[in-house]
Formats: sequence, structure tokens, C-alpha cells
Amino acid sequence: MNTYFTVALVFGVTIDSFILGKHIKDKLMSSLLIISFTHLIFFYAGLHVGVFFYEIIGPFIHWFAVAIFIYLAGDAARNFFKEEKFTLTDDLKKIILITIPLSIDAFAVSASSRSLIANPTLALILVAIFAPLFCYLGYESIHRLVKISHRTFYFLETIFFLVLAINIYYNHILI
Repeated sequence: MNTYFTVALVFGVTIDSFILGKHIKDKLMSSLLIISFTHLIFFYAGLHVGVFFYEIIGPFIHWFAVAIFIYLAGDAARNFFKEEKFTLTDDLKKIILITIPLSIDAFAVSASSRSLIANPTLALILVAIFAPLFCYLGYESIHRLVKISHRTFYFLETIFFLVLAINIYYNHILI
């Protein structure tokens, strides 16, 4: 796959960091470091597991990736319709507990898409940039005058995961 796929993939798995940003009360820098580090670790681990996965299910890895993206798109669509109240916290343990589930999709996506990622180093750099960026945007949406609904980001995440699934399907089946 190409670099655009890698950028879109990383964008899709890090956009949920916006949710964490909406929970942060004051410890912004610590939270940005935690979200960046956690997403990096999970994405990096997924890349290595993806190499192993590819050896086991090689020709079917595309179907596995399509299934993961469709599942994640469905999950984001479900969250789009769910009402959530955000409680602000400065407890680093709670921030970590919120971050880990948000980072699991980074692991699943990188593991299932390892063979499709053109440049893993670029992907890791983008994870390190996008995760804290979206976290910061979530923080700003709560603490500034501009209010951005979390639903907007779930909608974008749904669209991105569906586009990635269709892209993989198109490249694998039709070409």
C-alpha cells in the first residue's frame, strides 16, 4: 500500500485520543505524554505481532484487516449514537485506565495491517504526533469556548475505518 494509506490508518487509530482529552482537568502535559507513549507501545507491538501473523495466515491477512476495520467502524458508529457525560479528572491512574482501551485498537490495526503499511517508521512517527494532537484538541474543546462534540470524531473515525476497509478490499480483490 502507499503512504496515504499509512497516514489514513494512523489518523484513524489516533483520533479517539480526543476522548481522553475531554476527561483531562489540569494535567495536560502528563496526559499528552501518557497517550503518546501508550499508543506508540501498542502500535509498535502490533507491528511486531503483525509480522508473526503474516507468517501464519499470510494470504488471508487482507481479510483479517478488512474484518478489523469493519468492526472498528461499527464500534465507532455505535459510539456516535451513544450519549456520554464527561467527568474531568487529574488522577493519572484514571487517565491511564482510559488510555489503554483507546490504544488497543492501535494494536489490532497495526497487527492486522502490518503487511499493508508502506513505511512503519513513518507510521510510528505519526502516531507520536497525532495521538497527543487529538488529545490536546479534546482538552481544548472542554476548556475553551469552542465546543466540539465527541460525535464528530466518532463519525470521522467511522468513515476512516470504512474507507480503509474498502481500500484494502479494492486493492486485494479488484487488482
